Amino acid sequence: MNTSNVENSARDETDQRDPNVPSTLDLRHTQEVIDNETEEDITLEHQNYNEVEAEHKIQPTELKTVLAETKFCQAPAHNTKYEIRRRKLNPDELR
Repeated sequence: MNTSNVENSARDETDQRDPNVPSTLDLRHTQEVIDNETEEDITLEHQNYNEVEAEHKIQPTELKTVLAETKFCQAPAHNTKYEIRRRKLNPDELR
């Protein structure tokens, strides 16, 4: 396929667009939407975002289950209490 066919097919797609519907690439339209946005629109948008975010959050009970499973699956690499105790009893370190 040569480049002229690609350009022609791209032109055909843009020509089929409704001229009353602004292009997503039309920055003037985007700026108009931003300028016309009210505080209510912004608040509603934030509220919707918070509701969607709340639906996808891990609940505390689920988190405890995940932590318990993780704790059960992972064995400690070394016994830290023993190492600390051994250091306290080392006479060279006490002097």
